[in-house]
Amino acid sequence: GVEAKWSARRALSFGDDGLLCLWNLDTGLPLRTLRGHVGPVWSAEVDWDSQRALSWSFVDNKLRLWNFREEGGDATELEASPGAEGCVSPWSGGVEVDWERQRAVSWCSSKLRVWDLERGCLLQELVGHGLPT
Repeated sequence: GVEAKWSARRALSFGDDGLLCLWNLDTGLPLRTLRGHVGPVWSAEVDWDSQRALSWSFVDNKLRLWNFREEGGDATELEASPGAEGCVSPWSGGVEVDWERQRAVSWCSSKLRVWDLERGCLLQELVGHGLPT
């Protein structure tokens, strides 16, 4: 997948190799490679103003909040409580972000998780998809 900001001539790509790559669209050269997921990166959202990205991999069942402004592109891991059920359906899930409010919603299988990005914690789980009505 890819997120791009044409006015800044930048793109952030992500894929099956577990990497996120920041690109210069003028030169075609990579500016930075972000490493951390152990499986395919299935979804990513970018805040170009703060130079941060939030990515999701169903394999490690974690969100990673990246700061690609700083050298090395450090990431903060966001995960549900230890022992929490991971993604039941492979190749599914994703994330949507409200950068202004510092909130994110991730989804996988039958759960939505609401996150506080500023504090790096899970606020609540919403369960319902796939359940009998």
